[in-house]
Amino acid sequence: MHRSNGKNSSIDIHTHGDRVHAGDGYASPAGSTAITGDRYPRDVQTVFHLIADEPAQRATALTIARNLTEDDAVDMDDVAIVAQADGIEPLTAGGDGSETVESLLETGVAVKACRNTLDLKDLAESDLVEGVETVSSGGGELTRLQDEGYAYIRP
Repeated sequence: MHRSNGKNSSIDIHTHGDRVHAGDGYASPAGSTAITGDRYPRDVQTVFHLIADEPAQRATALTIARNLTEDDAVDMDDVAIVAQADGIEPLTAGGDGSETVESLLETGVAVKACRNTLDLKDLAESDLVEGVETVSSGGGELTRLQDEGYAYIRP
């Protein structure tokens, strides 16, 4: 079967037993679970990216992360949040959304702050909600997590 998105790209799709084969790999979005007969053939992991200077957008991302941890229909192995640039606000102690971050940390969500952003905004690790981890760069951490199979969500 040949599929086209109606634009300039297309993909050849072949079935092999319970697998769908597309080109040189199994059909799935980049960094997500391959499509097989099993609902979740490997651990399901998701990373949320906080980068915007819009409180509503940051609140939406945190709410979706919380909802995902509470969804019994999805067997999540890991949920992470990476914040950088103007998305750092909820990770700061007393910041808008910090109570939600604290509650997510209590449920085991990994929350990570970009060291470059902290330096740029003259923030110290002591300015962050207790339990937030710092990473050398937000972009690097997102790349690493996606390479490990994390699905990427940025509302």
